[in-house]
Amino acid sequence: MDDLESMRIAKALAEPFPANVIGWKPQAASGNRAMAVAYIDARDVMDRLDAVVGPGGWRDHYDFLPCGSVVCTLGVRFGSEWVEKSDVGSESDQKDEGDRKKAAVSDALKRAAVKFGVGRYIYRLDQQWVDYDAKAKKIVGTPRLPDWALPAPQPKAAPAPPPPAPDARQVGEEVARKTNGRVVNRSVPAPVGVTHDAPVSKARPAPRGPPFPTARS
Repeated sequence: MDDLESMRIAKALAEPFPANVIGWKPQAASGNRAMAVAYIDARDVMDRLDAVVGPGGWRDHYDFLPCGSVVCTLGVRFGSEWVEKSDVGSESDQKDEGDRKKAAVSDALKRAAVKFGVGRYIYRLDQQWVDYDAKAKKIVGTPRLPDWALPAPQPKAAPAPPPPAPDARQVGEEVARKTNGRVVNRSVPAPVGVTHDAPVSKARPAPRGPPFPTARS
């Protein structure tokens, strides 16, 4: 694989995620304020890998450590060459052991993917203190991302070209077909209630009656 293709893959992996993909969790809460920390889900990492190198262009392997942590070895194919990077994920504080293991696997995958640039920009975001619902233990509202942490705007599609003007000859043929070959002259005004394509009947004179009587003197 040439260097340009390798750079294209690396750049595509490191592209920012849409704002609606980013999750936020509270950290260092104090009363009704908390520091918002951004994160992405492991499925978002998988979707990014699928989109850039295809489902067959990456692979992952996990080693479970006695302490409960998990090591993920993530391989990404750059042309005919496989590049592998590893990192460790920690268990969550959930009660169920299976949920703690799944959290460690997801954490390990995300951390290994960061070494390929996936979501690495999230670690460079400034800290944001936001409103916090202490009872529900969640952030109120959605923190704002800076412009550099958003995907580049896509160019707008060019407007469709206007339809071609009708051909005069085709228009004439269509008019002749609809009028059965007759040429209808619309330039001469017709009497009220009479159309040009119907014969005009001659108006009959009104019958004349006897003359009106004159008053006698």
